[in-house]
Order: sequence, then C-alpha cells, then structure tokens
Amino acid sequence: MPSADFSESVSANLAYWLIRSKELDDRTLHRLDDERHNLYRAARFGMGLESTLCDAARLILQIYPLIERRGYWRRWIPLLEEAENNCGEADAALQVRLLDRLGQCYRLNRQWEESIAKHRREEALATETGDQLLIAKSRLNLSQTYWSLRQYDEAVRHGEKALAGFTEFGGDAEQFGATATILGLIALGRGKLETAETWLRQAVDAYRSIDRPALLARSLMNLTITLERDGRNEDALPYCQEALIILEPTEHELDKVRIELTLGTLYLNLKRLVEAEEAYKRANSPALRRMEDNYLRALLANNLGSVYLEMGRLEESERTLKESIILWRQSGGRLMLANTLGTMAETKLAMGCPQEALPFLEETIAICAEFPNDGWGKELLAKYSEIRGEL
Repeated sequence: MPSADFSESVSANLAYWLIRSKELDDRTLHRLDDERHNLYRAARFGMGLESTLCDAARLILQIYPLIERRGYWRRWIPLLEEAENNCGEADAALQVRLLDRLGQCYRLNRQWEESIAKHRREEALATETGDQLLIAKSRLNLSQTYWSLRQYDEAVRHGEKALAGFTEFGGDAEQFGATATILGLIALGRGKLETAETWLRQAVDAYRSIDRPALLARSLMNLTITLERDGRNEDALPYCQEALIILEPTEHELDKVRIELTLGTLYLNLKRLVEAEEAYKRANSPALRRMEDNYLRALLANNLGSVYLEMGRLEESERTLKESIILWRQSGGRLMLANTLGTMAETKLAMGCPQEALPFLEETIAICAEFPNDGWGKELLAKYSEIRGEL
C-alpha cells in the first residue's frame, strides 16, 4: 500500500505536468522534449495508483503531439495499453480517446492488426456513447489503417461512412480535410489519378482554412505524389517546395524528412540528379537517425540507390540498395521491397551481371503479383516482367 505522502507526491507531479503541457506549440514542445523522461516517469508512476491513473491517461493524451512528432510511439504504447485497460469503466469518452491514439500508435508502428482491433473497439464504444462525430472519427481511423494495408475496398467503405457522418453531424474543416485525404490516397492506390487529385485538392483547400501547418504540408505532399505519379513533375514541384517552406519554422521534423524524400524523387525524375542527392541527404536528418523507423530509413536508402544508379555510381547504388532491402524485410513493406529489388536488378544489369540480376527480378515479379488491385504494383509488374522477358 503506497504511503499517503507518496500518493500526494505522484498526484502533485501529474498536476504540474498537466499544467506545463496544456498549451503545446512549437516552442513549448521543444522544451517538453528535453523533459520527455520526466514526463514518462510521471505517467508511469501515475498509472500505478488507482487515484491518479486517469490523470496519467489524460497527460498521455495531452502530450500525444510530442509522442507523434518525435517518433516515441513505441515506448508509449505499453502505457497507453495500460491506460485503456484501466480507465474505461470510469470514463467511456476518455477510453474512446485512448483507443483513438492507441490505434494510431500501432499504425505508426506498422502493427496493422493491433491498430484495426483498437479502432474497431473505438467504433463500438463510440456507438454506445451515441456521439456521431466520435463514430465518424473511428471509421476514419479504420479507413486509414486499411489503406495502409492496401485493402482498398474496406478502406473506401469506412472512409465513405466517415464522410457521411462528418457531413450530417457538423464535422469541422480538419475532419473533412482528413477524410478527403484518405479518399484521395485510396484512389491513388488504385491508380485513379484524376479522382485522387480531385480529393487531395479538396484536402488542401480544407487545411488552408485552418492553422495546422503540418496537415497542410502533408496534403501538399500527397498532391505532389499524385501529380508525380501522373508524370507531371514540373507541376508538382511548387507544391512540394511550398510544403517545405510551411514546415521550416516548425518542430515537425519527421514530416520534413518525408517531404525531402518526395522532393528528391521529383528532382530524380527531372534528371536534376545533384539536387536529388542533396534532398535525400537532407532527409537523413538527426530526427530520422534518432528514431527506430526502418520504413523511412529503407525509403531513404532506396532513393539514394536510385540516384546513384542514374549517376552511374554503381557500387554505391548496390551498397545502399542492399541496406534498403534488409530494412524493408524488417519493416514488412512488401511492395516497397519489390520496388527496391527491381532497382537492384537494374543496378546488376548496369554492372554487366545479368545472372545476378535474375533472382531479384523473380522476387520482384512474385511480390507484385500479390497486389493485383494496386495501381503502382501493376506498373512495377509490367516493367520488371518486360525486363525479365528480355533476359
């Protein structure tokens, strides 16, 4: 049984951090990052006492922007799990919020089944509360996770339900922007580029109406990727550059990494190879190196390998593509792995080693065949099947 003095100390510490973290902006978030270990201890001790566990849960929800932006979700998932398990009966609305964030953390950590399970539970509890906007939000979350799995039929079904809910029950600009984004990304995944562009331009317009720079920058990046996929690299470039300008004064370091990667791809397509390499090297920032995100690290290595292939720096291409392949196998990005394997095959062919290229081509083709409804997957399958046929 904890002493009264200990319980009061834990309670006072939680109250202190709840006040310190109440107003989160780029300036205060940067300072809180220096205190992240103290924040974790405050939440950890708070979860250990029945009298403070719900305050600890509220602290975790309040500092979620720090957890997300800095890539700390892996460390915080166990505490979120504990909070969700212990606070639900006392406060159903609080449990719905915990499930929302917990499902997002699992998605960020590429634990898809866990994410779906939490968001289904979120939907069920939101339905019990009768709050239609909470129900719509849970369906948006499900759509986002199914999109990550490239299960587009399920993704669009939940996304359309979310849109209907937000439309009927007074959703805000941020909610409409998020729903337009996921419907656009689903269309992009299916190769329906015109539909994707329409949805993503709606997302950009929604986010321009509110003060959420990261959301606007992400929507501009998604529009950039859609235009790039359509071969309109020159049209895409200003949107990508605008996204970087928007994020430059902010603390959204991982978003900066993603946009630099997108910018590098545009430069690569435009044969501006030196600028592409520079963008990819900027993406290899302290923020990326600090976190354990094999997906982004694999993408960076893949992109550098592609640039080195175009530059004729074949040994560097081979080395970085090997690193990317290892990381893709660890992170589970199957179609991304296929793309890198195909690039490795091209590098081996450029080195005059067709027999070494053959296994990479065979695996690329086999993986792409797993995604018959994915537009990009079909493009990769056609490209590398043709190269395989020539061999």
